[in-house]
Amino acid sequence: MIERKRLVAFWMCMFSLAYVNAQNVTIDGLNYHLFADTHEAVINVGNTWSGELDIPSEISYNEQNFAVTGITSLAFYQCSKLTKVRIPKTIVQIINYSYSDYGMSGAVSPDYKNPFDGCTALESIEVDEDNPIMKSVEGVLFSKDGTELYSYPGGMQEEEYTIPETVTWVGADVFSSNSYLSTLTIPNSVTYISSGICRNCVHLKMVKLSENITHIPAYSFDKCESLRFLDIPESVQGFGESVFRWTHFEKIVIRGRHC
Repeated sequence: MIERKRLVAFWMCMFSLAYVNAQNVTIDGLNYHLFADTHEAVINVGNTWSGELDIPSEISYNEQNFAVTGITSLAFYQCSKLTKVRIPKTIVQIINYSYSDYGMSGAVSPDYKNPFDGCTALESIEVDEDNPIMKSVEGVLFSKDGTELYSYPGGMQEEEYTIPETVTWVGADVFSSNSYLSTLTIPNSVTYISSGICRNCVHLKMVKLSENITHIPAYSFDKCESLRFLDIPESVQGFGESVFRWTHFEKIVIRGRHC
C-alpha cells in the first residue's frame, strides 16, 4: 500500500508538471488535455453527453494520434444525460482534479476517484476486461483487485446494495445523488470511507455501517432526506463537518447512547 501511494504521488507530481504544457482541445464532443511529447491524451473536465458513450482508446488531432490514457476525477461532473459509459483498456489513471481549478470553491481530496459524480441518469459503467487498473462488477466501478470502490452509477435503479466483502476502501461521493437507493450495507471488510459517500441520496432509508470504520467523514449523509435511523458502531471515534446536514433523523444510536 505504501509503494502504491508513492507511485500515485509520483504520477500526480509528473502530471502537474506536464499539465503546464498540455494543449486543451475538444474532439468529437469530448474535452481533452493533449501531451505532444508522449502522444497521450487525458479526458478533461466540463463534458456534456446525452445517451451512451464509448470512450475512445485513441484520438487524432492535427494528423497526429494520441492514446487516451487518463480521465480526470471531475470529467463528467453533473453530466445529467449520460446513460451508459464504456471505459477502454488504455485508461490507466484517474487523475485528481481540484474544484477550484474547475471554478468552484474547495478542493477534492486524493480519495476522489469518481469521474461520474452527479450523473443522475447513468445506469451502468462498463470497463474493458483488459484494463489494468479498474473493473466493472454489475455496472459498478472498482479498482482492478476489487479492494477499492470508485463509483456507483447515479441512475442505477436498484433499491438495495451491499458492497462486496473484497472492498476495504470507499472513495468520495461514491453513491452521491442516486435517487433510487433505499438500503445500503457496508460490510466489516471496509475500514475507510471518504467524504460525501451518500450525499443527496434522497430516498436512502437504511444504512448498515461497517464495524471497523473509525471516522464518518464530512457530508456523508448530507441531504439524505429519507434517512430516519442510524446505528453508529463503537469503532467510530469522530465525525467530519456537516455529516447530517439537512437530514431528519428520528433517532441516532451511538452504541449505548441515543441521540
